[in-house]
Amino acid sequence: MPRDTPPLALPALKPTEAETGPVTFGGHPALPAGVTWPRRCDGRPHHYALTIDFARLPREMEQAGHGYLMPDMPETGRLFLFLPLDGDHIFDADPVCLFSDAPTGDPIAPPADLPKLDPDDAFVFD
Repeated sequence: MPRDTPPLALPALKPTEAETGPVTFGGHPALPAGVTWPRRCDGRPHHYALTIDFARLPREMEQAGHGYLMPDMPETGRLFLFLPLDGDHIFDADPVCLFSDAPTGDPIAPPADLPKLDPDDAFVFD
């Protein structure tokens, strides 16, 4: 990729609940009805990281005087990313990506047994 290619993700973002856009970080996910909060094999819940709303993603963008076409992606639907965080690192488990075309519900609070993360850690999203 050329060095002036736009980044797909930025590290250590500290968003607020008021931020809206095609990608939202942290807060509470608005999961569709019937979709449950993902858990590890040992029963511990994953930490919610972000939602990508494909209907709101730009299909073209310009940066540094160059035009870019974004890769083929779904036209609708949302992808929810959950990470198996443990302290300040990713636990030895796979992240969970949930994709749905179904309408989203109201934002839901994380499970009561979700471990709190240190706000000074780079991986804190909420």
